[in-house]
Amino acid sequence: MLKSKQTIFFSFAVLMFALGASDAMRGVFSFIFTEHFSLNANGLSNIVTISYIGNLLFLAIGGNIIDRMNTKYAFQMFIIIWILSQLLFLLTDSYSYLLCGMFVAMGTSTLLNTTINISTPTIFEKSPAFLVNLLFFIQGIGTSLSQSVIGNIAVDFNSWHTVNLGLIIIGLIPFILSFFMSFGNKTKKEKISVKNKIFSADFIIMVIMMGCYFIAEHGVLNWLVMYITTGLNLTSNVANTYTSIFFGLITIGRLVLGAFVDKIGVLKSLRYFSIIAAVMFFIGVIGGEKTLILLSLSGFMFSIIYPTLVMLISRLWDINIATSMSGIIISIASLADIAFNALFGNIADILGYKNAFIIMPVFMIIYSLIMFIFSKKKHWN
Repeated sequence: MLKSKQTIFFSFAVLMFALGASDAMRGVFSFIFTEHFSLNANGLSNIVTISYIGNLLFLAIGGNIIDRMNTKYAFQMFIIIWILSQLLFLLTDSYSYLLCGMFVAMGTSTLLNTTINISTPTIFEKSPAFLVNLLFFIQGIGTSLSQSVIGNIAVDFNSWHTVNLGLIIIGLIPFILSFFMSFGNKTKKEKISVKNKIFSADFIIMVIMMGCYFIAEHGVLNWLVMYITTGLNLTSNVANTYTSIFFGLITIGRLVLGAFVDKIGVLKSLRYFSIIAAVMFFIGVIGGEKTLILLSLSGFMFSIIYPTLVMLISRLWDINIATSMSGIIISIASLADIAFNALFGNIADILGYKNAFIIMPVFMIIYSLIMFIFSKKKHWN
């Protein structure tokens, strides 16, 4: 049996690239879906909604399954489920099946993503933060390449079938390699109840912090273009440029800053980068068009926050329940994110996009202040 850590990392990297490409397909093919299935705005939004529901349910339930199973078997099982969702896309031509596939594909994608994030520090004890952020960088490359390359060649629904065939082939690589790898065994300790941990102070704080962070970062993804075009009265080309800079720097930052997390520690990294990101984000919004570039540049500081927050969970709780806790925390935080985005449209109608968008950096400031206090009270880095 191959126990090479390089082989395991290669498998993780290939899978993260595939997951990044898969997650981007929903947006890349949105216009084709609209034409092929004759969808209105509500029909298209159902695809996004079902994806969020898949994320929530798979994380909430799947995390517990992974903690109860051998990590290798769980890894293989969820890859197969993800591949089956791509097979559903490949073999069917129905809006209902498309929704079912999105539910499973996005759910297993998020679950696999979280599993890799939790497993990497336990498998690779040297420079774990750098490797976690490198994997997220590779996922970002998968997303960016698919948006630019596939976005240019996607002309009809047959392109959708072709792309999913390619994703199935890529997904089979880590699945096959996993049979020749050893993930190591979890330490068998006294059974720990997840239920008793849900009401702990650390759990509540993590949910609040992640909820605030999700609202801030996802707010940029969902509303920055509308803020720039409608709130600041700039062109869509300008809006797309600033958005691309923000998320491009998130991708680059994960490659560059991961080593700093290993050097100065998880808590210190989160403390410093969160505060700097919040300040840049706030000034970037308050200054309107004049400081908009600062908002985009803050993406570099945002880059390592989410992967490192997930790493923090494995530090706060025993490895045997870390994935379960991650799933529950991210699911609850995502509910807050979904609820906020559902209300934001109404808020923007009342206040206007320029004034309403200020809410995003406010949530980022709240998150960073809680993180600063939380990190100061812990006695490890």
